[in-house]
Amino acid sequence: MVANDYFPPWFSVAPMMDWTDNHYRTLARLISKHAWLYTEMLAAETIVYQKGNLDRFLAFSPDQHPIVLQIGGSNLENLAKATELADAYGYDEINFNCGCPSPRVAGRGCFGARLMLEPKESLLPRLFQ
Repeated sequence: MVANDYFPPWFSVAPMMDWTDNHYRTLARLISKHAWLYTEMLAAETIVYQKGNLDRFLAFSPDQHPIVLQIGGSNLENLAKATELADAYGYDEINFNCGCPSPRVAGRGCFGARLMLEPKESLLPRLFQ
């Protein structure tokens, strides 16, 4: 099943760090054939700098469609590169992280919930320039 043949989701399995890995998504798909499944949030930099090892981060079983890749980051260039690299994997949707509540994300770098402390670093002002 691919997104072109799928109506907007009534039910989604949200991205949860350390939970929505390949194994969890396989189990979730067995429970519901119609839920939209999200990957764990991946930092754009991880995708960009792991070009030779992308299957480790981006590969998934075709049974998992419809599936959404969530990418986190604040660098527009890296977000664009990561999206381009991920496109080859056939995700039904790519979602950008703009407010992850995880302490592992919020306390480090400058993306996710951390951006609330530094709104000038947020992507929004740069997206609408």
